[in-house]
Amino acid sequence: MHLTITTDRVCLIHILSSLLDEVTTHLDLATIKALAVALRGFEGAIVLVTHDRWFCRVVIEGAPLREPAEDDSDESEEGEEEDADAVAKPHGQVYRVNKGQVVELSGGMDEYVQKVEKELARKAKTDAALMPG
Repeated sequence: MHLTITTDRVCLIHILSSLLDEVTTHLDLATIKALAVALRGFEGAIVLVTHDRWFCRVVIEGAPLREPAEDDSDESEEGEEEDADAVAKPHGQVYRVNKGQVVELSGGMDEYVQKVEKELARKAKTDAALMPG
């Protein structure tokens, strides 16, 4: 991905504060969680390119920091405090870039997952029909 800012577009620098492309790919879980906490507190704009559904939900959509597999009864007071901070801030918007098109997903990552699962099911059905039987 290339980003070009010309002198007549200097105002873009103030809007685009952070561009993160697949930032969680080579990080361990503790580092990913620490990065999520830091980005949730970030005041500037964030453009996040990721396939990490949990990270997107937490950073962009304001979902709780705990992972779905964690037991809710073991949640610490510190975790609740962090989640309360995130809920108070406005959430971002999820977009999907596919086949040269950028489409806003008003349903967020849940909508993205549904679309991808539907496409994979369609592809599996097509592939199965092409298999010699």
